[in-house]
Amino acid sequence: MKRFLKRHKRPVTTSAAVLLLCAALTVYLVINPGKPHASAEKEEARLVETRRLVYEPVAVIIRGEGFIRSARSLTVTAMTGGKVINTFEGLKSGLEVEAGQELILIDDEEAANNLALARMELIRSTASLLSAVQGDGTLYSRWSDFFSRLSPEADDLPPLPEVESDREKLLASNFGVLSAYYGVREAAIRLGYHRVTAPFPGVLEGDGVTLYSNISQGAPLFTLTDPLNLELTAALSRDELGMISPDTQEVLVYPGEMRDISLPGRLVRVDKTMQQESQTVKVHITFRNPDSKPRFFPGNYAEVEIPGISFESAFTLPRALLNPDGTVNTFEEGRLVKYPVEILYTQSETVILAPTLPEGSRIVFTRLQSPLQGMALRRIEEK
Repeated sequence: MKRFLKRHKRPVTTSAAVLLLCAALTVYLVINPGKPHASAEKEEARLVETRRLVYEPVAVIIRGEGFIRSARSLTVTAMTGGKVINTFEGLKSGLEVEAGQELILIDDEEAANNLALARMELIRSTASLLSAVQGDGTLYSRWSDFFSRLSPEADDLPPLPEVESDREKLLASNFGVLSAYYGVREAAIRLGYHRVTAPFPGVLEGDGVTLYSNISQGAPLFTLTDPLNLELTAALSRDELGMISPDTQEVLVYPGEMRDISLPGRLVRVDKTMQQESQTVKVHITFRNPDSKPRFFPGNYAEVEIPGISFESAFTLPRALLNPDGTVNTFEEGRLVKYPVEILYTQSETVILAPTLPEGSRIVFTRLQSPLQGMALRRIEEK
């Protein structure tokens, strides 16, 4: 035994020391029961901003975007060929013109001669018809009145007498009166092609036309664009379209993301076809730019705000404050409490929430990276 104790004297001494240390620690913990919770007492409260929840009516705003284009734009081509004998200031781009303004005149001598020949042919054929019906008083009287109003130089063509019988129709056809009459109308139309006027007020776009140059039929002359009456087409999703009130007409058009200027517009049409690729529906907005503001010229990018339906009782919240699990953070007695919410509509960076939370609750408006249920909070107002 003495030999055993002598051989293991050091390990036994170490074990005894460990046992004594454990016993001392146990006694210390019994005497000081509060010490193990020292770390909890040192828990740091997060400083957050809170706002009291108040429900109120909230109106939905639907936002769309698109490019501005003119509501009226017309590319004019030459309906006939010939020498240009007059133009409006060379038809240069940027020229403003009024409706009815003569823009180009093509030499019409040949067309005028053809019209005169067509009128003479109508006079000749009508005279032949009168010679054949001299014995018929009523028929002769009606065609004689028509003949008296014909002239080689008259601008207005009198209307044909109403054909009352098959015999009269046969006579008018055999003597060529009907074909000659419509030949005059056709020649008058062709003569009108030599004079081009502006169908509506607008701005010219094109390379210009040189005076006394020759142009061919079908050649492009210019494009006339109305810069005051404008359109914008925006693509909306099904949900956005469903939020538009049936009575909505008035909208606001902004130049891009700028909100310092805007123009009033009207929602005039909604397509009844869904775009397969984007699953959107096009809506059409019309508006005017009477002061010719450059930011609203055709070709500019613009955004439109369309008033939607209103919720009688709701609450708006930045989307960044909505937790991924569909809850929002509230402040209750110095602790974070999560509440599930019902989203009525999401617009841009804001969500509209249904009145499911107790009114008067304090919503945490500080974005927390890892919000934990029950974590300690401290309001900035209490700092």
